[in-house]
Amino acid sequence: MASAPGREAAPGPAPAGQARLSEEERRTIGRYILAQGVFSLAGLAALAGLVALALWMVSAGERGFAGPWVLGVPVLLLWCALLALAPVRLARALGDLRQGAVSTVQGLAQKDRVRRPGLIAPLAGVLVIDGRRFRVPEPVFRSVPADRRVRVRFAARSGAFLSWAGCEDGAPPPGLAETAWDLTRREREILDLLAQGCTDKEIARRLNLSPATVRGYNSELYAKLGVTNRTQAAACARPRG
Repeated sequence: MASAPGREAAPGPAPAGQARLSEEERRTIGRYILAQGVFSLAGLAALAGLVALALWMVSAGERGFAGPWVLGVPVLLLWCALLALAPVRLARALGDLRQGAVSTVQGLAQKDRVRRPGLIAPLAGVLVIDGRRFRVPEPVFRSVPADRRVRVRFAARSGAFLSWAGCEDGAPPPGLAETAWDLTRREREILDLLAQGCTDKEIARRLNLSPATVRGYNSELYAKLGVTNRTQAAACARPRG
C-alpha cells in the first residue's frame, strides 16, 4: 500500500470514543486512497470494455457471437465484479481522511492467507482480530505473532489497517530487543516526544530541527527498536517510562 494526495482540509473533531489519525497514519490512508483510485479506474475500464464489446456483438449479429472475442465477456464480467467495491472503499477512505478519526480493536491475533485477484497473483496476508479481517502488507503479516493479544488501529469508515501493537499487560510489541535502548541522547528526546503523541513538525519545533531531520531520526529509532511505525515505538517507550 505513494504518499497522501496534496493538501487536505483540516479534519474536524473526531467522533466520541475515537482517536485521531497521526501524521504517519494520514500518509497510510493516502496510499490506500491511491490504490483504491487505481482499482476504481480499472473497474470503470473493464465496464466500458464490456459495454463496448456487447454493443459490437449485437451489431455484428451471428458473426459477433461466433468469434473468440466472446470469451472476453466472462473475463470482463469477472473483473467488474472483483473491482465493484473499489469506488465505495475510495469514498469511505476519503471520509476517513477528512474526519481524521480511527478506531481500535484488540484480541488474539489469527493469521490467514487469501488469493489476490488474478490467475498468478500471490497470496495476500490477512490479520484476524476479534472477528475483524485486515489485509496487511507482507512485512506486517510476518511480524505479528499468532495467538498473542495485539491492538490494531484502523480507519473508522473504510476499515483500512493502520498499525498494530502488543497489548499484553501493557507490554510493547513482541520482538522488541533490550538492545533497543542503546539510544543516543537525541534519539531518547525524540522517543519521549513520540510517546507524548507529538507530530514530526511539533518535534522539529521543540528541538529546533527540520522535519526532514526528525524523519531521519525516526527511521533510525524504528530500526533500533525493531518496529515499523511511531505507534509501536510509543508503545515500546511508555511501559519503561
